[in-house]
This record gives sequence, C-alpha cells and structure tokens, in this order.
Amino acid sequence: MYLSYINLFRAIATLFVVFNHSIHGLQWGVAYDNFEMSRLMKIVFSNGAFFFVFIAGFVFQHLLYKFDYKKYLVSRFMLVVLPYLLVSIPAVMAWTFFFQKSGYGIPRDLYSQPWWHRAGFYYLTGQHMAPLWFIPMIVMFYLLSPLFKIIDRFPITYLMIPLLMVVSYFYPRTWSPWWQFVHFFPVYIIGMWASRYKEPLLDRVYQYRYLVFLLYLSFVGYEFLMLHSVQSFFNYMNKLCLSFLLIALLAHYSDRPFKWLSWFAAINFSVFFLHTYANAGLKIVFTGGPAQSIPIVGNFAYQLVYFSVVVAISLVGALIVKKVTGRYSKYLIGS
Repeated sequence: MYLSYINLFRAIATLFVVFNHSIHGLQWGVAYDNFEMSRLMKIVFSNGAFFFVFIAGFVFQHLLYKFDYKKYLVSRFMLVVLPYLLVSIPAVMAWTFFFQKSGYGIPRDLYSQPWWHRAGFYYLTGQHMAPLWFIPMIVMFYLLSPLFKIIDRFPITYLMIPLLMVVSYFYPRTWSPWWQFVHFFPVYIIGMWASRYKEPLLDRVYQYRYLVFLLYLSFVGYEFLMLHSVQSFFNYMNKLCLSFLLIALLAHYSDRPFKWLSWFAAINFSVFFLHTYANAGLKIVFTGGPAQSIPIVGNFAYQLVYFSVVVAISLVGALIVKKVTGRYSKYLIGS
C-alpha cells in the first residue's frame, strides 16, 4: 500500500537538508551581528538526516510483507548506491585532483596518499559532498535488514527503544558513517515501531498535536537559550517530535492534493543529490572557490532567497537530466 504522507514527508526532509546546507552560502558570525540568527536556523533545520533514517525504518517495516533480501539489496543498489557512485564522480575528481579539502573529518595526511586512496576515502565516507555521508551509513542498514526483520517479528524488542536512545546520547553525531550508524540506529527502530502501530499512533499524535508542538518548541528553545551547540541531544529530540507531528498531520490531511509538494516529492531525491553542486557552483561564481561563503552578510530574508535559488538550480539540473536520459535518470540522479 502506497503511503502518500510518507512521500510528502520525504520531500519536506529534503527541503530541510537543502536549507541547512545553504546557510553556509552566506556570511554569518558575531562580527556580522547575525550569529544567533544562524544558530537558530541551524537548530531548526539541521539534522535532517534524522527524518530520512526515520522514514527508512518506517518504509522498511511497511513493506516487510514482501521482503526478499537479494531483491532488496539489488533494488537499493540500483536506486541509491549507483546514483551515489555516479553523481559523486565530479566532486570526487575535484577534491582528489584539483582542490584540497581540510578540516573536520579529513585526515591530515590524506593528500600525501596516492590518488586512488583519496578517491576511496571520499567514496567510503561521503566527505566529498555535504549530505552524502548519509549513503555509506544507510548502506549498513540495508545490509543488516534481516536483523531488522527479526526485530519486527518479535515486537517486544521495541521495548528497547528508550535504552537505545541512551546510546544515541553517548554516541553523538560525527563525520564517520560508522559512528553515524550507531547514533541513528535507534531512529531506524523508532521508524519501524511507528509503522507497525501507525493507525492508532498517528491518530493519537494528531489528537495531541498542540502538546507535541509545544514539546518540540521546548526542545528548540532549550537548545537555543541554554546550550552553545546546534546538534545536541535536544536537537535529536526536537526532530523526533517533529517527525511524529509531521507524519500525523500529513496522514490526517492525506485527502488534500498538496500539488506542488507532491510534484517535488517525485523528484526530491535528485535535489538531495544535486543541491551541493548548485551551492558550490554559486560559491565558485562569486568567490572563485567551492568552499568560501558568498560576500553577502546573511539575514533570514537573504537566506530564503539563497535557499530558493539553490533549490531552483537543483530542480533545473534534475529536469535536464531526466529529459536527456528518460527512464534511466533514476539510476543516475535517484529519480
């Protein structure tokens, strides 16, 4: 059974990811008197990967009735891994041969290694493009899908969720896909649990939607006012609340057309893959390099404009590829 509300939620998750990554396109900081605004936006829009892992677990459980491990892996390779390998080629080549990336997650001796070592590092970690660490991580979930099938076969195992969330607390997000897998493991299980009990659960969440929204705001407010980080465990919790709230609202109003969002949902995976190229392209045009912010001091209005431009460029790029390659575009850019 097709779940339109999950498809729409996936589109919203993509917009969260693109918005968060586009924040770095403008200039923010204490010197520009806009640091707190950028921090608030990051608290709200960062960690969009939470949504994608939640959705992955939800959809996996929903489709378990027709699960076949071999067919599942082939499908995931063709629709996720293959586009990742192909879309990554320009970025991997750029960071391997023409530019040198440094900083968080990049080994200091990387560029003293042979070119194939550098390219392999980028492909195995996804460090060549901002959102693509997600693919090496999610592949680990694909490979362990028989374990998740066993977990769902014995629903009592879902009682582990609170304990597993403690694991997420002690394994905060980092650059390593393997570490990220541990961090997001409970989120995948929560998504499966939400799918197994979706009818009563979503009805109950919708019934108490205002309370869930207040709880979401409390996590956002506490992280903004009391902490200096932007991806603390409170961010994890605000995304958990927002995940339940969004799917409950989208499920309740599933009879509404949501035409633009539905259209975007059909192509959102391509935007996920291509938006980093759009972002980097704008930076190259204005600064001459892919890593420098455009010399425009950020505010929320400018940020919305920049975000919209990145989305528009990504959509145009995706539509051109779809026009040229037809039905094969899903193997190139994901949709």
